[in-house]
Amino acid sequence: MAAAAAVQARLKPLAVEVAADCNHLLPLFAGDDIIRLLGVLGCKAPPVVPTQRDKTAVARSFGSAAASYDGVAGLQRDIGNALLERHLPQVSTGVATVLDLGCGTGYFRQALQQRCPQATYLGMDLAEGMARHAALESSGSAAWLVGDAEDMPLASGSLQLIFSNLAIQWSENLPLLCTELARVLAPGGRGLLATLGPQTLRELRQAWSVVDGHAHVNQFVPVPHLKQALQDAGLQILSLEQEDRVMVYQHARELLRELKGLGAHNVNAARPAGLTGRRRLEAFYQAYEDQRRDNGLPATYDVIYLEVTPAHG
Repeated sequence: MAAAAAVQARLKPLAVEVAADCNHLLPLFAGDDIIRLLGVLGCKAPPVVPTQRDKTAVARSFGSAAASYDGVAGLQRDIGNALLERHLPQVSTGVATVLDLGCGTGYFRQALQQRCPQATYLGMDLAEGMARHAALESSGSAAWLVGDAEDMPLASGSLQLIFSNLAIQWSENLPLLCTELARVLAPGGRGLLATLGPQTLRELRQAWSVVDGHAHVNQFVPVPHLKQALQDAGLQILSLEQEDRVMVYQHARELLRELKGLGAHNVNAARPAGLTGRRRLEAFYQAYEDQRRDNGLPATYDVIYLEVTPAHG
């Protein structure tokens, strides 16, 4: 209290409030008190970001799929190659460090090193199993990190290029993710991002909606929310393109098997608990059959390609 009185004496026009029985780790142990006191002081409390998915489940799911991933990741490779062709088609000599954010098995390492021959390559993934697999399968100079895109173990302004193919959609806190992207990018640096929009696997979602009211399909943020989060974080959007990529299957179980092989399980917080019973699964298959086209059952991916740079770089 003596410290509070001293502060008040020096800053007389300002209000001072005290959080009782706290220590220097106040943000960790007294979050509710901070929000309450901000209200007392007339400040706007930070928005509460609801948990959309279980980040631990994301890491565990993709880590367990490391060995099978490349065998079923044709679409993911096509999207990553399209991202490179759009935004990094030629050799770039001005890149000292490139981060492959959500590197998975490290498939794009070679392409990135060919385009950025002078750069140090960093592959980082939330899933320890993926990073370990990439390190074991790689040779030559590369660094592999296990890290969270929302809290990267990298120095501010240390990257000239971030390449991220179908990874940022798994983020739990989009504003925090975008803030981290802005923090680690050097002035003039670029972020090349491919992510998924909310219409991804809409046929799958439609089929499950006939069966029950649970969230069986991962939910992703719409473009306006993504753009706002990037701009609020201090990133300028140089390019944004959106397209549908449609995969075709002869039976819905082929799609489910592929998603399992990719590790792209349903990790939404509102996902149903336990195993799906046979009766409900058969009802799902029948509902998906109602969407059959001449060439088979469609599965649409709502793909978003972005190029960003620090707004004041």
